[in-house]
Amino acid sequence: VYIEIVLKDNSTLVVRGSLSNLMENLNHNFIRTHRSYIVNTGYLNEMNKSSVKINDELIPIGSKYKEELIKRINSI
Repeated sequence: VYIEIVLKDNSTLVVRGSLSNLMENLNHNFIRTHRSYIVNTGYLNEMNKSSVKINDELIPIGSKYKEELIKRINSI
């Protein structure tokens, strides 16, 4: 299980572990949007019903994570 982390300068880091374990170590700015994606809410540019956009990159929103994402965005 490898995780690719994209940094704000578009460089990437690859670490070994699971997204669930990574989420436990991140602050409240991060939220899971899909079984394969975690995003920093501070960098969201756009959101529609099926994806979020960060730096021209579309990231899918999974149905399992949609409700929590909307709650979080509305509280910001």
